[in-house]
Amino acid sequence: MNDQLIYQIAIGNLSGIGIQKIKQIEITLDSFEQFFSLPVKELSDLFKISFNHVGEWSFNKVLDQADKEIQFTQRNNINITSCFDQEYPSRLKECIDAPSILYSKGNYSLNPKHVIAVVGTRNMTAYGKRICADLIEELEKFNCTVVSGLAYGVDIEIHKRCVESNISTVGVLAHGLDRLYPAKHSDIAVQMLSNGGLITEFPINTNPDRENFPKRNRIVAGMVDAVIVVESGEKGGSLITCELANDYNRDVYAFPGTVYSKYSKGCNKLIKEHKAIGLSSLNDLIQFLGWTEKEKTTTDQLDLFLNLTKDEEEIVKELKAQSLTIDQLSMKLNKSISDLSMQLFELELKAAVKLLPGNVYSCY
Repeated sequence: MNDQLIYQIAIGNLSGIGIQKIKQIEITLDSFEQFFSLPVKELSDLFKISFNHVGEWSFNKVLDQADKEIQFTQRNNINITSCFDQEYPSRLKECIDAPSILYSKGNYSLNPKHVIAVVGTRNMTAYGKRICADLIEELEKFNCTVVSGLAYGVDIEIHKRCVESNISTVGVLAHGLDRLYPAKHSDIAVQMLSNGGLITEFPINTNPDRENFPKRNRIVAGMVDAVIVVESGEKGGSLITCELANDYNRDVYAFPGTVYSKYSKGCNKLIKEHKAIGLSSLNDLIQFLGWTEKEKTTTDQLDLFLNLTKDEEEIVKELKAQSLTIDQLSMKLNKSISDLSMQLFELELKAAVKLLPGNVYSCY
């Protein structure tokens, strides 16, 4: 683990410090550790933070919190990803207000080839449930990751159907990974860990307070290629997510509904105000996204043409399911990084896999 990570986490826990300030600190100082040795006035002058505000900080408190955070993540197999890491979600990194640190648990790539968010009302109707079922049935044809918020209604329906269809699905949380809200969704959250998982910017001991949900929604909007709204009332978190997605230049799609349904008013309004593209069919969505269906070629067929070894077949099988970094491959296949590096190099020469931005490997 990066020796400076504890100091970066601690700085991020100080009031008034966001990702832009973190980046400024990283550029200005020799290390994050140095930040804690500077006098209050120098910190105030260097980083344009009021003297009184800096004077209220408790360095011992945030360092103790960061140490407990790291110990908790190590005990519970939780990944910590800094905005300076290559594995940090490249889509989210484009957003000016992206979090400095992400905590994640599960088995998925932070940089999948295709990733969408599906959101909607907590008061899902039979119409919304049918859309969710048909949407996931269509998405089964593609290698994609589906993101949502693990909330009641559309969110949990989408997560459940992804698990049933073995589609990678990620729940973005508005609290730390030492708890789960709503607790009723714990079972599905555990099932998601085998092909997907959970992600949050919030440290342990953070409750799912009301003000955390808009922050959660910006991660949902920022880490995807597109946001799809199934059903939404005139107000609610789904519309906040769509506003953020528009700000981030993400595509937004909405399923229209009858004018008599209050849970379609939000979707209809988004379409009317040209803040979302209306979907008349699932085929429309796939055409807009420009996706192509999964390769029908099996590993055996690949072996026929490419003469793959048994080890290479295992790698190809994993990368056909989802794009992964070499570290993630190492964990999934229980292979050393050095052996994988050579095997991936051979597979690149055989045009069986390719290296994507962020050191992520994918099949052609």
